Amino acid sequence: MARPSPPSDPPGAERKLVTVLLIDVDEAREGFADVDPEDAGRSLPGRLARVRAEVEAHGGVVEETLGGRTVAVFGIPRTRDDDPERAVRAALAVRDTLAREASPELRVQAAVVTGEALVRPGEGGWGRQRVTGDPLAAATRLQETVPAGTVLVSETTRRATERAIAYGPAGQARPGAGEPLTAWPALAPRTGPASPSRRFPPLVARDRELDALLAATARAAAGGGPALVTVVGAAGIGKSRLLAELADLLATGPSSSGGLGLSPPDQIAWRQGRALPYGDGPTFGALAEAVKAEAGILESDGAELAGRRLVAAAGAVADPVTAAWVAGHLRRQVGVGAGRGGTGGLTTAADRELTGGDEGTAEGPCLSELEELIGQSAAAGMVVELSVEGETRGYAPKIEQTAYRVVQEALTNVHKHAAGAKTQVRLAHRMSEIAMQVENGPPPEPASASSARLPSGGNGLVGMKERVVALGGVFVSGPTDAGGFRVSAVIPAA
Repeated sequence: MARPSPPSDPPGAERKLVTVLLIDVDEAREGFADVDPEDAGRSLPGRLARVRAEVEAHGGVVEETLGGRTVAVFGIPRTRDDDPERAVRAALAVRDTLAREASPELRVQAAVVTGEALVRPGEGGWGRQRVTGDPLAAATRLQETVPAGTVLVSETTRRATERAIAYGPAGQARPGAGEPLTAWPALAPRTGPASPSRRFPPLVARDRELDALLAATARAAAGGGPALVTVVGAAGIGKSRLLAELADLLATGPSSSGGLGLSPPDQIAWRQGRALPYGDGPTFGALAEAVKAEAGILESDGAELAGRRLVAAAGAVADPVTAAWVAGHLRRQVGVGAGRGGTGGLTTAADRELTGGDEGTAEGPCLSELEELIGQSAAAGMVVELSVEGETRGYAPKIEQTAYRVVQEALTNVHKHAAGAKTQVRLAHRMSEIAMQVENGPPPEPASASSARLPSGGNGLVGMKERVVALGGVFVSGPTDAGGFRVSAVIPAA
């Protein structure tokens, strides 16, 4: 008697690489008890509509909603190279939007998993496709471990999106009695200059295109005037990889340019902007990003400070009359006077702090002094644990000093506002960046504070965010679901 054949895929079913996004939107238990069921029922549809709007704006499909949970899939009916990035950006957009608009008791939790799934056609070959398989099950397990206000992603998703999204140190998620999962907390989309090419695989069979780009750069550097080069190709063919290689060659100088006569690195400014094909970005968003990078305008700058920086940048390349004309036409483009309220951002003193003090010099603190800082914290009565991931190495002074100051300032805040709270400091050395996270639990006694003195970086969290962002990094801070506080930062290594 012959054995039965193994079950095959259903007729019309297709195996595809998809990204599953699970988002839970609900009230914290302690806040939900005080909410009338009718009031809760009225508020939930609006929040779910916001989730659906963000998912669809980023190119995803909402599979189903159950209570406060939304299950969305990216990669059906159309597969895109950046489906994982779209899913993570959608999750971050939902988290940030609802954090601004909803009550403080609202909890937003999201899990993103990328993998191969079975996609079935709708009834009769028409209608909405249905997705089953490991990504959905893995996302469900991961969602069980997500803290409030957090977006956790799988290892596959992180590898596919690390050029565009900044992540905190990895953690081991333990859903129920299942096997532990390695999860990465998504912090925010990256901003700043092009990603280093070491985040990419080696460049292959693109010598002719790279030589054309280098030749155009050399002509411009020699006084031949501006050059416009358009790189056109299908998705995934390597356009971003080619430009990253060009950025690296320009950063290393004439010795790597094949004798094309390029200027030294300190005479070349690389400015990059990106116009996403989804979301609500402005039409000239790529130009706006490049202008803001040149002027040093940060997202947290108020209108007054951003305007001053824009005028100063224009004045460095043109006479005063022309500079005023250029700045006037670019103000709205970079958001000055449109959505920037008050003075905001850095005060004058904090602005001076950005470029003053020990930053960028060899005399400032470095990461090798972190253990000494942890010792000072312990001597002041704190319970601190330090863990380091990756191979320890040295970085440029301004990077080491900024990383040290972030940890120092976060520990100082714990000491001041949550004395006695157990604190974990995590440092992750990655191939092209360094990530740090300082997280404390709730204090043993509410409003407890210590009289022992712990040295401060002197800038506060706002100043620390400015320093990190100025280096092209990402900084995120906020309370945890357990009643503590978390500070996370990622800084490019070069």
